[in-house]
Amino acid sequence: CRLVLLYRLFADLIGVAAYTYISWEQGRYIPSTPAKALLYIATKHKDLFLKERENFLRKIGKIRG
Repeated sequence: CRLVLLYRLFADLIGVAAYTYISWEQGRYIPSTPAKALLYIATKHKDLFLKERENFLRKIGKIRG
């Protein structure tokens, strides 16, 4: 299903398991306060989130550049 693929991609982007993200979306679990903050930034300030995520991954050696 295309929606599940999108959930998986977004979950990977924010660094959580797809099951966790889908559970949040379906109301089975409530994200922690730090996770809520991350979700807010990722959805409301996409450019900032993506830039800082890339910088973080570069610092920890997950991507090069």
